[in-house]
Amino acid sequence: MGQTPILRPLQPNGRVTSVPRTSASAIGKPRWCNRLPHLLLALLALSALLSTLLVTWSERSRAITAPILLGHYAVAGSLATDGRAIVVAIPETADATILLEVSGNERHAMLIRSAGQIPELTLAQGTVLWLERSCTDCSGRIRALRLATRETWTLAETGIRSGPRADGRWAAWVSRNGTDRLFVADLETSRQPPRILAVLPPEHEITDLQLCAGRVAWVEVTRTEQWRIQLQPVASADPPVTVLQGEGAPPSILLSNDALITIDQTMRVISLDEPRLSVPIWESAPESVTTDGRYVFWIDTVFLETGRRAIVAYDTLSKSRFLAVPDATHVSRLAVGGDQLVWFQEHGPDDVSLWAAPIADLLPTARRAKPERQNPTWRYFPETGHYLANGFRHFWEQFGGASPFGFPLSEEFDEYDLDSGRFRTVQYFERARFVWIPESPIALDGVVLDPIGVELVHQLGLASARAFRSPAAASNGAAMTSCRTFSETGHELCGPLLDAWLHIGSSVTASLSSEEVALLITGPAISEPIVLPDGTIVQYFERARLELRPQAEPERAISLGRIGAEILAARDWLR
Repeated sequence: MGQTPILRPLQPNGRVTSVPRTSASAIGKPRWCNRLPHLLLALLALSALLSTLLVTWSERSRAITAPILLGHYAVAGSLATDGRAIVVAIPETADATILLEVSGNERHAMLIRSAGQIPELTLAQGTVLWLERSCTDCSGRIRALRLATRETWTLAETGIRSGPRADGRWAAWVSRNGTDRLFVADLETSRQPPRILAVLPPEHEITDLQLCAGRVAWVEVTRTEQWRIQLQPVASADPPVTVLQGEGAPPSILLSNDALITIDQTMRVISLDEPRLSVPIWESAPESVTTDGRYVFWIDTVFLETGRRAIVAYDTLSKSRFLAVPDATHVSRLAVGGDQLVWFQEHGPDDVSLWAAPIADLLPTARRAKPERQNPTWRYFPETGHYLANGFRHFWEQFGGASPFGFPLSEEFDEYDLDSGRFRTVQYFERARFVWIPESPIALDGVVLDPIGVELVHQLGLASARAFRSPAAASNGAAMTSCRTFSETGHELCGPLLDAWLHIGSSVTASLSSEEVALLITGPAISEPIVLPDGTIVQYFERARLELRPQAEPERAISLGRIGAEILAARDWLR
């Protein structure tokens, strides 16, 4: 089957409100001569945008929520967002730049006009910080502006080499006055002077700087082409810790909440808690990489047969990789913050558009719209807004469908497996997770059912509970009409739960016994029955959870738990 490309290109749709292209001399003023030509152009543009929706995978489908067009500009500049506001730096001339606050597709407010270039820009907790310099090779100064009050001030006057970086209440930058010095400032006290966090030896320099979750990371390079990546808490007086070191060309870095991302010819995520845990998330040097502390977004060519570029994402929490925006033609810059991704897209000379989309709408779990036509290779489920295709669809239909597995809750995407050290194609269902591993000896028609029952037990902190300990000896079932002991774990399944377990395979078309099918779907029991406070009795299995509600109507008394949905909800992927 391979990885089925069922993530739809998130192209603009009819929700877009056109914002007139902005020039340096007409901020927020529509450049139209009269209303009729503008209306005709808008209709033509809308028609063209809608037509792009027809160029998607298989039978024309798209995500329900498409990106929102926020504005048109003559040229793209620096870009930043904190989720509440978007700030863009638009060059007017070679030595003049304006800062705009974009709060929606009908509001563009000019913040300040700078007599210089603004090559770097950041936004944290309603405070904008930028590097301002008079020429490309000049050092500059760090300026700041509060969006709520429009208060501006200067954090550093001269010698700025890189930065600023901002996260939460903290800002950081590098200044050189004989040696590289790393400064930090508390943005909540604008009158308090910055303090020096680190002073480097004269033969050392900082080539990259990042700030996240109250920690600063930087790449320190010597004249002998040796480098090391240093990490230090902002509020700590302890010396920095070396996370990684090497020789030759140093990598670029990003810093997330609990990981360090290194970028050279490949991109890797290194756990700060376990430095030996290194995940190679991309096999080429990506473009325009950005992170909000959890998600990493970048641009690269993913459809090699067509050369089409896409915005790819990686979730550091779940070690998942997915296509966020499958069609990123001419996308030039990305910024992410506050659960929102924004980007510039260049259409031609003097025509750059600004787009935004909530991260929730870019996840594999985001609902897809109903397709216009059907195709025998896939099936759409309006109940959850997702597709099921090829090998996964065949397995789902052959082994019981919605009864044991539920409906799909995601599209296909990649999850990193620590045991094998590689990414695997997976798809989540209400009660299961399918993995495509055709070479696995335990695969059935290329599909492996993951042990998400075990995963959920550890996620809930139940593994050490008494019910999950292997019984010293199995009962003889005298008090029950029947029992089934699982030799793999020593746990028993008895009475109504056993009857329900054996019934799991009643809708399966494969030529297997009811017990073989049940064991295939759920795996062995890993707990004894557990009575919950509401009277529900549950029993956990390697890949499932049986639930008995004595007070419910007979046809609803026993069911399989929605543990696939619970795992996705725990990572905040279900809204």
